[in-house]
Amino acid sequence: MFYAIGFLRRTPLYGLLSLIVSVFVFKTSIVDIAHAASAPASALDLFCAFIFWSLPAYPVMVALHLFAIKISRGKRCDSSDLIEAYFSSLGADLTAPFRYVGIFLAVIIGKHKIRDDSDWHDTADFLQVLWGFIWTILMIIIIALGLIGIKNL
Repeated sequence: MFYAIGFLRRTPLYGLLSLIVSVFVFKTSIVDIAHAASAPASALDLFCAFIFWSLPAYPVMVALHLFAIKISRGKRCDSSDLIEAYFSSLGADLTAPFRYVGIFLAVIIGKHKIRDDSDWHDTADFLQVLWGFIWTILMIIIIALGLIGIKNL
């Protein structure tokens, strides 16, 4: 469950970072991004929608993650645990693309063997590694093409 929440939390985080880059580096107006996001008609408008809606989506996904932690830990969880969980997950989210590519290459090259308690878990672990790599490549392509489009806007 936490693995799925991680992807749902990471995707808007990278959209939010793209929004910050678009506004502060490429000097794109938030009003222009919001206008493009309200009725997307092109790929660039879809990217604008992605980065615009990442702004409210990220806090919601973080809240879901912290709620899941609170439920899983029960009464043993206080606010300092949630703050610690947020910052540790933020660090993990920021380094995730590098880890996903590194783990994928280590598995493919054979430097790392996936060994778990059953064949099913081995397969599930490999699919998580594969999905993490695919997610990273998709985010790189989407963000790079989107930022190039915004730069030329």
